[in-house]
Amino acid sequence: MTIISDIVGSGIANTVNAVGDVINKKSVIEADLIKTEIQADTQVAIAQNEVNKSEAESKDKFTSRWRPTVGYICAIGFGYQYVLQPFILLIAQLNAIEVEVPSLDMAAITSLLLGLAGMRTYEKKFKYRNK
Repeated sequence: MTIISDIVGSGIANTVNAVGDVINKKSVIEADLIKTEIQADTQVAIAQNEVNKSEAESKDKFTSRWRPTVGYICAIGFGYQYVLQPFILLIAQLNAIEVEVPSLDMAAITSLLLGLAGMRTYEKKFKYRNK
């Protein structure tokens, strides 16, 4: 019984070792792949950061100020729709004046503003993480 258990035991041990070696090689390959992906993502982020720096340093107002300008326009739209328009309607109603004030498409303005806010949040997170 000892000879059989030694043969079976060593066969099982060799099988377990072979499976362990395959798992280790697979883990190493996966780790290398993840490392390569991270390096590629980092290179893309660095390149985009350089583009952002050059746009921010540009003297061309369209290039360096487009995002704040769009943000201001969206903020003005929100201010009109939710602050100014109700006051105009209230004052007109109190004075018994019939007035028709235009409404803005808030879905478009909201998606623009949230997109800009999301981009800024990502930039801040990425900027502080890499320092």
